[in-house]
Amino acid sequence: MIVTLRTLPRSSGETSVVLTRIPSDERDPEVVNVFESSRKAIEWMLATTCRIIAKAGDKAHGYETRYKVVKSGECTGFARLELDLENGEELRVVG
Repeated sequence: MIVTLRTLPRSSGETSVVLTRIPSDERDPEVVNVFESSRKAIEWMLATTCRIIAKAGDKAHGYETRYKVVKSGECTGFARLELDLENGEELRVVG
């Protein structure tokens, strides 16, 4: 399974964090969170990516991350995780 988290700007000036999963699942939300700034979204993505990798343990086969964080202005991020989960198996990361 490949889980992709990425940021998308909203017309309100806020930033959405969007989740996609391959293979896709109808239970997956597309927008997982909305933040007041892109910097807050990136901070959340960094923390969440680390929690997912730690929780997955040996089931995490690889990951790729790209972040651009600037003092003022728009920050961007992309995290792609490759997880080896069986059909129906869930990996829950709360908090």
